[in-house]
Amino acid sequence: SMATFAGTWLLPLFFLLAGSELRKEIVSGVFTKRRALLLPLFAAAFGVLAPYLIFIAITKFFGRTSDGWGVVLATDLPLAILALRMIGKDFALRIRAYLISLAIFDDLMAILVIALAFNQNGIHPTVLAFILGIFIPLNLNKFRILKAASEFIVLPIFLISTIFANWSPRLGLISVAVIVARIIGKPVGIFLGDFIGRKITGIQLIDRKKVFLIGLLGSLGLSVSLLFAQIASASG
Repeated sequence: SMATFAGTWLLPLFFLLAGSELRKEIVSGVFTKRRALLLPLFAAAFGVLAPYLIFIAITKFFGRTSDGWGVVLATDLPLAILALRMIGKDFALRIRAYLISLAIFDDLMAILVIALAFNQNGIHPTVLAFILGIFIPLNLNKFRILKAASEFIVLPIFLISTIFANWSPRLGLISVAVIVARIIGKPVGIFLGDFIGRKITGIQLIDRKKVFLIGLLGSLGLSVSLLFAQIASASG
């Protein structure tokens, strides 16, 4: 299917370039103090955990099985990166570095959790691509066109194909639980994780309002498009 193709072949390109961008930040940018990476790491961890707990709570409350929790983990952050591109170049580089690292950790955690929970063996292509990006120094200037393509073409294809591959026409309780869990859980989790990371390291990368905004940007993006995808398929 298109979603499988996008996930297997297109998304690794995005991760390869994101990995090399993160490498650059670690070598000579925002993350030269290595412990600063704890902020997006904690933010990503809580950004995965909070929607999961909210989803479980809602489904348990209504006495339903919680099988759909995997959908809650799937990352929203590529959409936030896309939104960041739309906002423009003058938007703080620091925020982009934070968001890229957050997106990477967020995705790697989701992949890891799903692999462990569903006994999926083997290394995921995106993980491999990211590791290559981190360890092999790429000249990002030479890959500028590829980078733009990965963000403006690859990500939308991946997001759209994933939405239509994973969703049934009915807007049932599980769908609503997913949307609520993500709209509330993602920004709250990211904000809380960043707060804990800041307390541990004594470093503040970006101010708190922007941290919350990043979480909101991500969670609203995909959740709203999921909602529209379902309404469209229900009425079509």
